[in-house]
Amino acid sequence: MMPTSSSLGRDQRSSIYIERQINVRIFLLELERNKIKTWWFLLLNHPRSESF
Repeated sequence: MMPTSSSLGRDQRSSIYIERQINVRIFLLELERNKIKTWWFLLLNHPRSESF
């Protein structure tokens, strides 16, 4: 059985959608990691009296 072009198109669309979701998630994870890095950097380089 050959898949019809319409179902093939739908599959392709959904896979592109899933790929985009994964990319967004990776981007957000990187953003979080960079935020934590920046936070630690500021915390460590700040004088103790001004930290809190």
